[in-house]
Amino acid sequence: MADKIYKIGRKVTDDFKKNMKILFDEYLPKWNYRAVPQLTHSLTHSSIKLLIFHLLAKHERNLKKKQQKLARKEKRSKYRNKARKLVARVHEQISNVRQDYLHKLPLKAC
Repeated sequence: MADKIYKIGRKVTDDFKKNMKILFDEYLPKWNYRAVPQLTHSLTHSSIKLLIFHLLAKHERNLKKKQQKLARKEKRSKYRNKARKLVARVHEQISNVRQDYLHKLPLKAC
């Protein structure tokens, strides 16, 4: 038996309920169901572009701070290596945001 404790009494907004599709299972549908979010058309290409621009700007500011901290570290020190890994992580986040944007473009073209 699962010993997990679940929070009860959580409230969701009406907009959230409206955009969720409830799929009931054939076997005991009263207990076996799942919620599937529906793709809303409220996000346009321009709104995605603005969101991506905002995220990129945030990550680039973070990258600037991390690179400045890296430049101040003594070469071949363990703290420089740690700072170098932080810079690499921010570069990866920027790459992920760009890839996400490219992935979402074909969805909005349909």
